[in-house]
Amino acid sequence: VIPESVACANDYITNIIFDSVTTKYKLYCESHYDKEFYVFCIIFFGSVITLVFSTIQDCFGRKKMILYSFMFLLFGFIFLIFFDSLRMQILALILFWGYKGIIYSIVFVLSNEILVNPLRKHSANFYSMTVAFGGILGNFLTYFVKNYKSYHTIIFFGFLVFTLMIYFFIPESPSYLLKQSKIDELKKVILNIAKTNKILEQKINPLLNYLELVI
Repeated sequence: VIPESVACANDYITNIIFDSVTTKYKLYCESHYDKEFYVFCIIFFGSVITLVFSTIQDCFGRKKMILYSFMFLLFGFIFLIFFDSLRMQILALILFWGYKGIIYSIVFVLSNEILVNPLRKHSANFYSMTVAFGGILGNFLTYFVKNYKSYHTIIFFGFLVFTLMIYFFIPESPSYLLKQSKIDELKKVILNIAKTNKILEQKINPLLNYLELVI
């Protein structure tokens, strides 16, 4: 193991294979406290974005929030690829963090709304597995892609496909439609959920009739 002081004196860290924000802006040795501060900013402000936009999902709808989250992804990608200042790189990573938090919260909530009880525990486990698998896949990708901008370009298009799949294949949240009194859309979503979970339409007709009365 090379001591940090020796590694810094010989500029050893800059010779690592993978190019990153840390190596590009020399955020190590005497500047390692700067790196820790920037990491704190990325996690803190990214979490604030996630908290705010996850909270207002019931006001604007979760499908619409998917489009809003994509704007964070898009602008983060633009800032990361086309701007070279450190501040813009940090802002891009904050937006990426916010996007991931919003999109995962949407998927988690919707999976619990549209799946029957026996499948919900599996959806929660699957959610955790996708996060872990994404981390493993990201680390594996760095073996072949050595530049962090190229790496994030691949990640961007992967998340783009993922976002489009969610937007076009996942229904709007039933709880949002119920709060907005959108009875016709709500009935269609409930019928689709019943069909997906192999529940006979006759079993949910009392629920649909009840919604007609109370809304």
